[in-house]
Amino acid sequence: MANIPRDFYNLLREYGALLPSRLLRFPLGIPWPELHNLLLENVLLDQHFTSYPPSVEYQRAFWKAAIDHLEANIPDPLVTKAPSYSTHFWATDPSYLTQNAVDLTLLQNSTLLESRTFIEKGTTGLRTWPASLALAEYLVTQPDIASKTRVLELGSGAGFLGIVVGSIQVLHGDERSSLHLTDVHEEVLSRCEKNVNLPCNTSSQHRDIHYHALDWSNATDSTRRSSLTRLFENINADVILGADLVFDPDLILALVETIAVALQESSSGSSRTKTAILALTVRNQDTFDTFERLTSQYFHLHELPTPRLSMFLGLPEGKESPSEITRNVKMIQLSQKKQGKYSYGQ
Repeated sequence: MANIPRDFYNLLREYGALLPSRLLRFPLGIPWPELHNLLLENVLLDQHFTSYPPSVEYQRAFWKAAIDHLEANIPDPLVTKAPSYSTHFWATDPSYLTQNAVDLTLLQNSTLLESRTFIEKGTTGLRTWPASLALAEYLVTQPDIASKTRVLELGSGAGFLGIVVGSIQVLHGDERSSLHLTDVHEEVLSRCEKNVNLPCNTSSQHRDIHYHALDWSNATDSTRRSSLTRLFENINADVILGADLVFDPDLILALVETIAVALQESSSGSSRTKTAILALTVRNQDTFDTFERLTSQYFHLHELPTPRLSMFLGLPEGKESPSEITRNVKMIQLSQKKQGKYSYGQ
Protein backbone atom coordinates (compact mmCIF):
# COMPACT_ATOMS: atom_id res chain seq x y z
CA MET A 1 0.00 0.00 0.00
CA ALA A 2 1.14 3.53 -0.71
CA ASN A 3 0.01 4.99 2.61
CA ILE A 4 0.37 3.61 6.12
CA PRO A 5 -0.59 5.13 9.49
CA ARG A 6 2.09 7.41 10.85
CA ASP A 7 2.31 5.52 14.16
CA PHE A 8 3.02 2.31 12.29
CA TYR A 9 5.64 4.06 10.16
CA ASN A 10 7.52 4.88 13.38
CA LEU A 11 7.56 1.18 14.23
CA LEU A 12 8.67 0.32 10.69
CA ARG A 13 11.62 2.72 10.97
CA GLU A 14 12.58 1.23 14.33
CA TYR A 15 12.51 -2.28 12.87
CA GLY A 16 14.66 -1.22 9.91
CA ALA A 17 17.16 0.50 12.21
CA LEU A 18 17.39 -2.58 14.49
CA LEU A 19 16.31 -0.83 17.68
CA PRO A 20 16.14 -3.14 20.73
CA SER A 21 12.75 -4.23 22.02
CA ARG A 22 12.75 -1.84 24.98
CA LEU A 23 12.72 1.06 22.50
CA LEU A 24 10.10 -0.27 20.06
CA ARG A 25 6.88 1.74 20.03
CA PHE A 26 3.99 -0.50 19.03
CA PRO A 27 1.00 1.68 18.12
CA LEU A 28 -1.81 1.30 20.64
CA GLY A 29 -4.40 3.19 18.61
CA ILE A 30 -4.51 0.72 15.72
CA PRO A 31 -6.94 -2.22 16.07
CA TRP A 32 -5.22 -5.59 16.33
CA PRO A 33 -6.53 -7.00 13.01
CA GLU A 34 -5.31 -3.90 11.15
CA LEU A 35 -1.97 -3.95 12.97
CA HIS A 36 -1.65 -7.66 12.18
CA ASN A 37 -2.17 -7.00 8.47
CA LEU A 38 0.23 -4.04 8.49
CA LEU A 39 2.95 -6.20 10.05
CA LEU A 40 2.37 -8.96 7.51
CA GLU A 41 2.34 -6.69 4.46
CA ASN A 42 5.11 -4.26 5.44
CA VAL A 43 7.49 -6.46 7.43
CA LEU A 44 7.05 -10.23 7.06
CA LEU A 45 6.05 -10.27 3.37
CA ASP A 46 7.73 -7.03 2.31
CA GLN A 47 9.99 -7.57 -0.71
CA HIS A 48 12.74 -5.32 0.64
CA PHE A 49 12.97 -6.89 4.09
CA THR A 50 12.79 -10.35 2.52
CA SER A 51 15.80 -9.53 0.32
CA TYR A 52 17.76 -7.65 2.99
CA PRO A 53 16.60 -9.11 6.29
CA PRO A 54 17.88 -8.39 9.77
CA SER A 55 19.61 -11.32 11.48
CA VAL A 56 17.52 -14.35 12.44
CA GLU A 57 18.02 -13.51 16.12
CA TYR A 58 16.71 -9.99 15.60
CA GLN A 59 13.65 -11.16 13.64
CA ARG A 60 12.81 -13.75 16.29
CA ALA A 61 12.99 -11.14 19.03
CA PHE A 62 10.98 -8.60 17.03
CA TRP A 63 8.13 -11.03 16.36
CA LYS A 64 8.05 -12.07 20.00
CA ALA A 65 7.69 -8.40 20.92
CA ALA A 66 5.03 -7.94 18.22
CA ILE A 67 2.94 -10.81 19.56
CA ASP A 68 3.42 -9.95 23.23
CA HIS A 69 3.71 -6.16 22.99
CA LEU A 70 1.22 -5.56 25.81
CA GLU A 71 3.35 -7.41 28.34
CA ALA A 72 5.26 -5.14 30.68
CA ASN A 73 8.59 -6.98 30.63
CA ILE A 74 9.85 -8.39 27.35
CA PRO A 75 13.29 -10.05 27.14
CA ASP A 76 15.65 -7.80 25.21
CA PRO A 77 17.84 -9.99 22.99
CA LEU A 78 17.30 -7.67 20.02
CA VAL A 79 20.84 -6.34 19.71
CA THR A 80 22.81 -9.25 18.31
CA LYS A 81 26.55 -9.44 17.85
CA ALA A 82 26.11 -10.92 14.39
CA PRO A 83 26.42 -8.50 11.42
CA SER A 84 22.97 -7.55 10.23
CA TYR A 85 21.31 -5.56 7.47
CA SER A 86 19.89 -2.29 8.76
CA THR A 87 17.57 -0.04 6.77
CA HIS A 88 17.00 3.69 7.20
CA PHE A 89 14.16 5.53 5.43
CA TRP A 90 14.48 9.13 4.28
CA ALA A 91 13.28 11.62 1.69
CA THR A 92 14.49 14.91 0.27
CA ASP A 93 10.86 15.87 -0.42
CA PRO A 94 9.26 16.94 2.89
CA SER A 95 5.79 16.30 1.50
CA TYR A 96 6.28 12.56 2.12
CA LEU A 97 5.02 13.16 5.66
CA THR A 98 1.59 14.49 6.56
CA GLN A 99 -0.18 14.64 9.90
CA ASN A 100 -1.72 11.19 9.61
CA ALA A 101 0.09 9.36 6.82
CA VAL A 102 3.40 8.63 5.13
CA ASP A 103 3.71 8.46 1.33
CA LEU A 104 5.96 5.45 0.78
CA THR A 105 6.41 6.28 -2.91
CA LEU A 106 8.52 9.33 -1.98
CA LEU A 107 10.83 7.47 0.40
CA GLN A 108 14.40 6.41 -0.25
CA ASN A 109 16.09 3.73 1.80
CA SER A 110 19.69 3.25 2.83
CA THR A 111 20.39 -0.40 3.53
CA LEU A 112 23.75 -1.72 4.67
CA LEU A 113 25.31 -4.75 6.29
CA GLU A 114 26.99 -3.52 9.45
CA SER A 115 28.37 -4.67 12.78
CA ARG A 116 26.17 -4.51 15.87
CA THR A 117 29.17 -4.19 18.19
CA PHE A 118 31.30 -1.14 18.92
CA ILE A 119 34.48 -2.82 17.65
CA GLU A 120 34.79 -5.66 15.15
CA LYS A 121 38.05 -7.03 13.76
CA GLY A 122 40.02 -4.26 15.42
CA THR A 123 38.09 -1.37 13.87
CA THR A 124 35.10 0.81 14.71
CA GLY A 125 34.38 1.39 11.01
CA LEU A 126 31.95 -1.47 10.45
CA ARG A 127 28.98 0.17 12.17
CA THR A 128 27.12 3.47 11.75
CA TRP A 129 27.60 6.07 14.49
CA PRO A 130 25.27 8.94 15.55
CA ALA A 131 27.46 11.62 13.95
CA SER A 132 26.93 9.96 10.54
CA LEU A 133 23.18 10.07 11.06
CA ALA A 134 23.34 13.76 11.96
CA LEU A 135 25.43 14.64 8.91
CA ALA A 136 23.16 12.57 6.66
CA GLU A 137 20.06 14.35 7.95
CA TYR A 138 21.76 17.72 7.40
CA LEU A 139 22.57 16.82 3.77
CA VAL A 140 19.16 15.29 3.05
CA THR A 141 17.42 18.48 4.18
CA GLN A 142 19.85 20.56 2.08
CA PRO A 143 20.51 18.36 -0.98
CA ASP A 144 22.11 21.17 -3.00
CA ILE A 145 25.24 20.89 -0.84
CA ALA A 146 26.19 17.50 -2.27
CA SER A 147 24.07 17.03 -5.38
CA LYS A 148 25.93 18.83 -8.18
CA THR A 149 29.42 18.71 -6.71
CA ARG A 150 32.54 16.59 -6.44
CA VAL A 151 32.40 15.07 -2.95
CA LEU A 152 35.18 13.43 -0.93
CA GLU A 153 34.39 11.58 2.30
CA LEU A 154 37.09 10.86 4.88
CA GLY A 155 36.59 7.76 7.02
CA SER A 156 33.68 6.32 5.04
CA GLY A 157 33.30 3.23 7.24
CA ALA A 158 30.55 0.79 6.29
CA GLY A 159 29.17 3.27 3.75
CA PHE A 160 26.02 4.74 5.28
CA LEU A 161 26.84 8.34 4.38
CA GLY A 162 28.14 7.23 0.98
CA ILE A 163 24.78 5.59 0.26
CA VAL A 164 22.91 8.77 1.19
CA VAL A 165 25.18 11.14 -0.77
CA GLY A 166 25.36 8.80 -3.76
CA SER A 167 21.57 8.57 -3.82
CA ILE A 168 21.21 12.36 -3.57
CA GLN A 169 23.54 12.75 -6.55
CA VAL A 170 21.56 10.20 -8.59
CA LEU A 171 18.28 11.96 -7.76
CA HIS A 172 19.39 15.60 -8.03
CA GLY A 173 22.85 15.66 -9.61
CA ASP A 174 24.26 16.37 -13.06
CA GLU A 175 27.38 15.57 -15.08
CA ARG A 176 29.59 17.23 -12.43
CA SER A 177 28.44 14.92 -9.66
CA SER A 178 31.04 12.49 -8.35
CA LEU A 179 31.75 10.79 -5.04
CA HIS A 180 35.04 9.54 -3.61
CA LEU A 181 34.90 7.33 -0.50
CA THR A 182 38.00 6.62 1.59
CA ASP A 183 39.08 4.57 4.59
CA VAL A 184 42.35 3.25 5.98
CA HIS A 185 41.10 -0.34 6.42
CA GLU A 186 40.84 -2.38 3.21
CA GLU A 187 38.16 -4.66 4.67
CA VAL A 188 36.07 -1.69 5.77
CA LEU A 189 36.42 -0.12 2.33
CA SER A 190 35.35 -3.39 0.70
CA ARG A 191 32.26 -3.53 2.93
CA CYS A 192 31.56 0.10 2.05
CA GLU A 193 31.67 -0.62 -1.69
CA LYS A 194 29.39 -3.64 -1.37
CA ASN A 195 26.85 -1.69 0.68
CA VAL A 196 26.80 1.32 -1.65
CA ASN A 197 26.17 -1.05 -4.57
CA LEU A 198 23.35 -3.06 -3.02
CA PRO A 199 20.61 -3.07 -5.71
CA CYS A 200 18.03 -1.75 -3.23
CA ASN A 201 20.00 1.48 -2.76
CA THR A 202 19.60 4.27 -5.32
CA SER A 203 23.35 4.85 -4.94
CA SER A 204 23.92 1.61 -6.88
CA GLN A 205 22.81 3.50 -10.03
CA HIS A 206 25.63 6.05 -9.64
CA ARG A 207 28.26 5.80 -12.39
CA ASP A 208 30.95 8.01 -10.83
CA ILE A 209 31.72 6.62 -7.36
CA HIS A 210 35.31 5.75 -6.49
CA TYR A 211 36.94 4.03 -3.51
CA HIS A 212 40.41 4.84 -2.17
CA ALA A 213 42.48 3.38 0.64
CA LEU A 214 43.69 6.44 2.56
CA ASP A 215 46.04 6.73 5.53
CA TRP A 216 45.91 10.19 7.12
CA SER A 217 49.51 9.81 8.30
CA ASN A 218 50.58 10.26 4.67
CA ALA A 219 49.92 13.97 5.18
CA THR A 220 52.62 14.26 7.86
CA ASP A 221 55.20 12.02 6.17
CA SER A 222 57.42 13.89 3.71
CA THR A 223 58.07 10.69 1.74
CA ARG A 224 54.37 9.97 1.17
CA ARG A 225 52.76 13.42 1.17
CA SER A 226 53.29 13.98 -2.55
CA SER A 227 51.21 10.89 -3.41
CA LEU A 228 48.40 12.19 -1.19
CA THR A 229 48.59 15.58 -2.88
CA ARG A 230 48.35 13.95 -6.33
CA LEU A 231 45.35 11.89 -5.24
CA PHE A 232 43.46 14.92 -3.94
CA GLU A 233 44.52 16.97 -6.96
CA ASN A 234 42.95 14.33 -9.23
CA ILE A 235 39.80 14.13 -7.12
CA ASN A 236 39.55 17.94 -6.92
CA ALA A 237 36.66 17.78 -4.45
CA ASP A 238 34.41 20.78 -3.88
CA VAL A 239 33.02 19.36 -0.63
CA ILE A 240 34.87 17.25 1.93
CA LEU A 241 32.70 15.31 4.37
CA GLY A 242 33.56 13.45 7.54
CA ALA A 243 31.69 12.02 10.51
CA ASP A 244 33.08 10.98 13.90
CA LEU A 245 36.70 11.56 12.87
CA VAL A 246 38.01 12.99 16.16
CA PHE A 247 38.41 10.05 18.53
CA ASP A 248 42.17 9.55 18.97
CA PRO A 249 44.36 12.49 20.08
CA ASP A 250 47.34 10.90 18.33
CA LEU A 251 45.56 11.20 14.95
CA ILE A 252 44.45 14.82 15.22
CA LEU A 253 47.49 16.37 13.52
CA ALA A 254 47.35 13.85 10.66
CA LEU A 255 43.62 14.49 10.22
CA VAL A 256 44.03 18.27 10.14
CA GLU A 257 46.90 18.02 7.65
CA THR A 258 44.82 15.68 5.47
CA ILE A 259 41.93 18.15 5.45
CA ALA A 260 44.37 20.94 4.62
CA VAL A 261 45.65 19.07 1.56
CA ALA A 262 42.10 18.27 0.45
CA LEU A 263 41.13 21.96 0.71
CA GLN A 264 44.08 23.16 -1.37
CA GLU A 265 43.24 25.30 -4.35
CA SER A 266 43.29 23.17 -7.49
CA SER A 267 45.91 23.79 -10.16
CA SER A 268 43.06 23.66 -12.67
CA GLY A 269 42.10 27.13 -11.51
CA SER A 270 38.55 26.20 -10.51
CA SER A 271 36.58 29.14 -9.15
CA ARG A 272 34.68 26.92 -6.72
CA THR A 273 35.34 27.50 -3.03
CA LYS A 274 36.27 24.26 -1.32
CA THR A 275 34.65 23.51 2.01
CA ALA A 276 34.68 20.74 4.59
CA ILE A 277 31.61 19.79 6.61
CA LEU A 278 32.25 17.59 9.62
CA ALA A 279 29.99 16.02 12.24
CA LEU A 280 32.02 15.20 15.34
CA THR A 281 30.97 13.44 18.53
CA VAL A 282 32.53 15.05 21.61
CA ARG A 283 33.45 12.11 23.84
CA ASN A 284 36.48 13.77 25.40
CA GLN A 285 36.41 17.55 25.67
CA ASP A 286 40.21 17.89 25.78
CA THR A 287 40.57 15.90 22.55
CA PHE A 288 37.94 17.98 20.80
CA ASP A 289 39.47 21.23 22.09
CA THR A 290 42.84 20.18 20.68
CA PHE A 291 41.28 19.55 17.28
CA GLU A 292 39.40 22.84 17.34
CA ARG A 293 42.49 24.79 18.40
CA LEU A 294 44.61 23.29 15.62
CA THR A 295 41.99 23.75 12.90
CA SER A 296 41.43 27.38 13.88
CA GLN A 297 45.07 28.09 13.00
CA TYR A 298 44.62 26.99 9.38
CA PHE A 299 40.92 27.33 8.59
CA HIS A 300 37.92 29.57 8.94
CA LEU A 301 35.74 27.60 11.34
CA HIS A 302 31.97 28.00 11.44
CA GLU A 303 29.71 25.98 13.72
CA LEU A 304 26.58 24.60 12.03
CA PRO A 305 23.33 23.64 13.76
CA THR A 306 23.23 19.95 14.62
CA PRO A 307 19.92 18.56 13.39
CA ARG A 308 17.62 16.83 15.83
CA LEU A 309 17.04 13.52 14.11
CA SER A 310 13.57 13.21 12.60
CA MET A 311 14.30 10.78 9.75
CA PHE A 312 17.17 8.60 10.89
CA LEU A 313 17.29 6.31 13.91
CA GLY A 314 20.34 4.77 15.51
CA LEU A 315 21.53 2.84 18.51
CA PRO A 316 22.52 4.95 21.52
CA GLU A 317 26.14 4.73 22.67
CA GLY A 318 25.04 5.14 26.28
CA LYS A 319 21.72 5.43 28.10
CA GLU A 320 20.32 8.28 26.02
CA SER A 321 17.07 7.81 24.10
CA PRO A 322 17.09 7.53 20.27
CA SER A 323 15.97 11.16 19.99
CA GLU A 324 18.97 12.31 22.04
CA ILE A 325 21.79 10.40 20.37
CA THR A 326 23.12 13.52 18.64
CA ARG A 327 23.26 15.67 21.78
CA ASN A 328 27.07 15.34 21.90
CA VAL A 329 27.52 15.85 18.15
CA LYS A 330 28.95 19.14 16.91
CA MET A 331 28.85 20.11 13.25
CA ILE A 332 31.44 22.47 11.82
CA GLN A 333 32.30 23.91 8.43
CA LEU A 334 35.92 24.60 7.45
CA SER A 335 37.44 26.63 4.64
CA GLN A 336 41.01 27.78 4.02
CA LYS A 337 42.16 31.10 5.43
CA LYS A 338 44.88 31.43 2.82
CA GLN A 339 44.68 31.15 -0.94
CA GLY A 340 47.11 29.13 -2.98
CA LYS A 341 49.12 26.05 -2.13
CA TYR A 342 49.35 24.77 1.40
CA SER A 343 52.63 23.26 2.58
CA TYR A 344 53.10 21.04 5.61
CA GLY A 345 54.12 22.97 8.72
CA GLN A 346 53.26 26.45 7.46
